[in-house]
Amino acid sequence: MRLNSRPMGENMTRGLNKQKEEFVAEAPEEFVELGNTEEEQLEEELEPAQKSGEAENEASEQHRFEEKRALDLLSLYLNAMDEHSLFTPAQEVAKAKEIQELKDRVWEKVSSLPFFKKKDYPEYSEHAVKESIEKMESCLGALKSRKKSEWVIRKETGLTKKRLFRAYREISQTQRKLEKKRNEFVEANLRLVVKIANRYRNQAQNYSVSIADLIQDGNLGLIRAVEKFDWSKGFKFSSYATWWIHQAIIRSLAEKSRLIKVPVYLTEKVRRLSKATRVLAQELEKEPNLDELAERLDMEAEEILNLLRISKEPISLEGQIADLEEVCLGDMIEDKTSPRADEHTARQDLVDQLEDALKLLSPREEQVLRLRYGLGGEEIKTLEEIGNMFGVSRERVRQIEQKGLRKLRHPARSKVLRSFFKN
Repeated sequence: MRLNSRPMGENMTRGLNKQKEEFVAEAPEEFVELGNTEEEQLEEELEPAQKSGEAENEASEQHRFEEKRALDLLSLYLNAMDEHSLFTPAQEVAKAKEIQELKDRVWEKVSSLPFFKKKDYPEYSEHAVKESIEKMESCLGALKSRKKSEWVIRKETGLTKKRLFRAYREISQTQRKLEKKRNEFVEANLRLVVKIANRYRNQAQNYSVSIADLIQDGNLGLIRAVEKFDWSKGFKFSSYATWWIHQAIIRSLAEKSRLIKVPVYLTEKVRRLSKATRVLAQELEKEPNLDELAERLDMEAEEILNLLRISKEPISLEGQIADLEEVCLGDMIEDKTSPRADEHTARQDLVDQLEDALKLLSPREEQVLRLRYGLGGEEIKTLEEIGNMFGVSRERVRQIEQKGLRKLRHPARSKVLRSFFKN
């Protein structure tokens, strides 16, 4: 039996369109025109709503696409992770020994370089190894491009061109082998990171952090654990790495959970304080006070107060007040940079009184005082500048200024002005 490959929806649409054409052909001409007009009007009315719906659909579709993409990438990562098998205890020790031997070889070669400063790095340092390799690369590159002569390079490194190239080749090759072995160790323990990251899934959702980000941060902790692991102490790597992975994830959540960044050690103290508060509240059947919390956590009461201040989340000034829908929190806070209404009124009264007092002076005295003290928006000027404007000496300007001030200091005039400065 051959099935019709054409979708059912397409057949139905064609049937409806055919019925519509037959109906329009049989209808009167004026009815058809009226129908078309009403249909066009309806389309115009619905157009804004359709556009709004289309925009919402596009945003929703984009969000779903991003979520699907993130899940696809995570699935690819988990599938790739399954390709690496977990080490047996014997393999774990053997691989750790290989890594330690390669580290020792690299360090022995690096620390024997003439330009290496042993007093700065008495023990193995990844940073020191990379720094030494970069310096050798830079010197060899300068030799190749002839930016520096062999004599200058020898003076900087203490090595001839031949010895420098040999040392660089040996150290870089051993370092690449070391990184390869470390990567194998990391890849074999990726499942541990996923397992630990899943424990923080709910906490991460509260801060809008994806599980993929948690795994990524946990992987950084795993890499650090591989670099620091010492097999000779007899611990299992998973027991040692678990602490590093937890710390990396906790640190990441602490950094992403707050708008204002707080140091991780303080975040850990705030977490301990919250836990102690809950436990004491259950034990005492009341909210614990500062002294009880300080005794339980072995801290000073002042430190507890500081932690309580840190634990408070910032509030948006644009946030609406519950009972007053049209009023924001920022509208209720005093703006200390702007003068208060009473201060503004007092200042205006002072300006008015000062203007009245200046009118009692001669025109020249008034103008000199305005220019000398910047009254009424005038720019403050020196005696010499004012003298040049009036064509008189600076001494004459000073005399006019003193005469005007004496008039203003008269008790009858100064009493009102002094009242503004009593406080």
